[in-house]
Amino acid sequence: MLGLLWTWLLLASHSWIFVFSAISLSIAGAIPLSSWAARHLGDKDPSSVVVDEIVALPLVFILPSNLHPGLLGVPARLPDPMEVGWWFAGFALFRLFDIVKPPPIRQSQALPGGWGIVVDDLLAAIAASVVLGAIVFCRYR
Repeated sequence: MLGLLWTWLLLASHSWIFVFSAISLSIAGAIPLSSWAARHLGDKDPSSVVVDEIVALPLVFILPSNLHPGLLGVPARLPDPMEVGWWFAGFALFRLFDIVKPPPIRQSQALPGGWGIVVDDLLAAIAASVVLGAIVFCRYR
């Protein structure tokens, strides 16, 4: 759920340069952090490490928010119930792709260290973004 707050804060900036810079920096930090955690916890992809989900989640909403500006209730106001539905749908799609791991998401886990931990979530977020974007496109076009 911290990923949703992170996403909202990024999108509230209204600066795509800031959004993409922050996402890039957070991904760059998540890879070595995930590698370190995996080594120290003795697990290839420890479930207690959630930084990968947090940094990937904003990617779910980039395409849909460009297809329909204002969809997510950004900037600084609470989203109305319809907008909350979009947030929930994006989060649910992300979790679905992250759990089911259709190809090539599953194969990306074979990447070494933190790369495998983070890249599978990035791919799940992109897949969720495409599906949510298609739904938004059909709904508002």
